[in-house]
Amino acid sequence: MSTLVELFRKAANQAELKSKIVVCDGDTKWTLAELDTMSEKLAKHFVEKYGAKRGDCIGIYMNKCAFYALAYTAALKAGCAYLPLDVFYPQPLLIDIITEIKPVVICSTPDIANSIS
Repeated sequence: MSTLVELFRKAANQAELKSKIVVCDGDTKWTLAELDTMSEKLAKHFVEKYGAKRGDCIGIYMNKCAFYALAYTAALKAGCAYLPLDVFYPQPLLIDIITEIKPVVICSTPDIANSIS
């Protein structure tokens, strides 16, 4: 049985699929090959800078956007679980979740990164 990451990588290496647009968010459009390359780099960053390892958790705190797809894919490629932190959760709930789960890193976007403390 193949994992989601294995299936993703297999699709990203197929000539007929790699140029297909898989993420479209306003002016941002990424092909499968672009998402594959960017998510590999981000996964490597999670591992090398934050010490993420198989079984760890990576939080994603952002509105649904192209970068959400990138962070999600990279978390899986790093061998980690991802923790969706909804931007509409009340602050005390976010803090409780983060304190309990202890993600190795939380991915966010500049527009909301400072809204959790």
